[in-house]
Amino acid sequence: MGGLTMHVPKLRPDPVTGVAALTLAVGTPMLRRAIRSPRGGTAFRRRAVELAAAWTAGAVAVRAIEPAGFELPTDLRAVVLQPAVAGAATIGVFTGGALVGARLPFVRDRMADVLDHARRGSLPIVAGLALLTGATEELFFRGALYDVAGHLGLPEVSSTTVLHMAVTTATGNPMLVLASGLLSTLAGLERAHTDSVIAPVVLHVVWSAGMLLVLPPIVNRRSDIHPGSHPRPHRGSASPIRRS
Repeated sequence: MGGLTMHVPKLRPDPVTGVAALTLAVGTPMLRRAIRSPRGGTAFRRRAVELAAAWTAGAVAVRAIEPAGFELPTDLRAVVLQPAVAGAATIGVFTGGALVGARLPFVRDRMADVLDHARRGSLPIVAGLALLTGATEELFFRGALYDVAGHLGLPEVSSTTVLHMAVTTATGNPMLVLASGLLSTLAGLERAHTDSVIAPVVLHVVWSAGMLLVLPPIVNRRSDIHPGSHPRPHRGSASPIRRS
């Protein structure tokens, strides 16, 4: 009988791994600063754009070092329609969880912390920034980083999910960490199924848009029922709620 062979990941350092690690090291504190910016203020908008630029730069840099052939997908249904449907279904799951979680003050307050950027600022601008950062996250995590994991012989879906959750931990919001874990898993599976980064981008964008529309009424309603449970706004937050 032949001897058993064991697959050992290629964990030796190389330029691709270094660029990916550097992007994570830069993007993590940038995410923390963006989320913790004064609610609805210009600092949040600027930092969100800077964060999106960092994820994009990391993805482009990895591609420059380790070029990968890119072809437009021929089956648009697989990379656009199916992820969009999956994103809509995910919205339903998260909505159900939010309806239950909003009954708990701790969970409701953590959700409100994130939604305050939309409630105390311009919803169209915040929505645009959410879609931008969501798309660029996928370009890096399910695009470049996914390929780096494969290059190192690591499981792509679980590796990118764990790293995305680790980065999100910097926000200090456990609800965001939980959401990133669930969303990253689905996005990774979409990437694995379609072999295209377009699918996870579509999934993330649809989910982000849906959450911005669905969650505020749920959180607002529960906050009205339980007044005083939400923490006071950060100093420097814009007070009016503007929808345009």
